[in-house]
Amino acid sequence: MDAEEPQGGEQLDPELRSFDDEAPRCAFCDAPATSECRRCGRVYCDAHGEVLCDECMSPASALPSPVVYRGSLVALVLAVGVALWLLIAPPRLPGEGRPAEAATQTTGPAISVGSATPLPTASATGTPAASPTTTATPTPSGGQQTYTVQSGDSLSTIAQRYNVTVDDLKRANNLTSDTIQVGQKLVIPAR
Repeated sequence: MDAEEPQGGEQLDPELRSFDDEAPRCAFCDAPATSECRRCGRVYCDAHGEVLCDECMSPASALPSPVVYRGSLVALVLAVGVALWLLIAPPRLPGEGRPAEAATQTTGPAISVGSATPLPTASATGTPAASPTTTATPTPSGGQQTYTVQSGDSLSTIAQRYNVTVDDLKRANNLTSDTIQVGQKLVIPAR
């Protein structure tokens, strides 16, 4: 028995044959093929490619398929639509009021909890500066008082002054945020 013949009726792989036994031919010419294209599987000779065959290296084969091209156009149109929608109607952030709420608020500088407010300082002559006056007037509604907001006030300072919580102040005055205005009248709930 010959050493090169397969045993048990096995067929030799065509790529393992020598060039004398009908070697595969280049897909582009009649020369013996030396390589197989990794992309399309064609066999080719050294004159028709290096890593890929000449057909796979042509600019026409580098174009995206029509499905990829149309998909990218659809994605671009959708992105432009979303960008325009966000410019026209931007989403509201938490804490931003609605336009109807803004119309009902009084004008004046806004004061919120934790905001920095200037404190009265002593004058150059050594006499203390006048402190803001508080206007608390008792009302006949069972121990509740009203207070007129002064410059430098915040809900937390007013709550501390009258020994109530900020939440109680907000609830008694139907406030949804911590913002108050100078001159605004607040109901001080009973303790």
